[in-house]
Amino acid sequence: FASDIVHRDDATPRRPGCENNFVLVKIPVWVEGKEVHEFVGMNARFGITTETKEKRSDQTRVSLSEPSDCCSIPTNQISGEVILVHRGGCSFLQKAQMAEAAGASGLLIINSET
Repeated sequence: FASDIVHRDDATPRRPGCENNFVLVKIPVWVEGKEVHEFVGMNARFGITTETKEKRSDQTRVSLSEPSDCCSIPTNQISGEVILVHRGGCSFLQKAQMAEAAGASGLLIINSET
């Protein structure tokens, strides 16, 4: 779900294809048909824009990428799934390209460091 909270970032340089506003994104976690948790993050600056108050959301399987940083094409079967990857090791763009090459339907990058 995307919220109405949208922020422009005028401090970073603008490049074609990397001009998306930051949109707060909430990702509910469902186990056996019940919502058990919610992750909060933001969309990417590149790629398709995130619509606010997205109503076309659905429940999709999420798998951990192997390798977990997704700096190379994942070796596990993830076609059509959203993959969960760890931050670091390569650029966000490279992670997105590797996920796309493997047929992932989406990419969630987590930061395990504070």
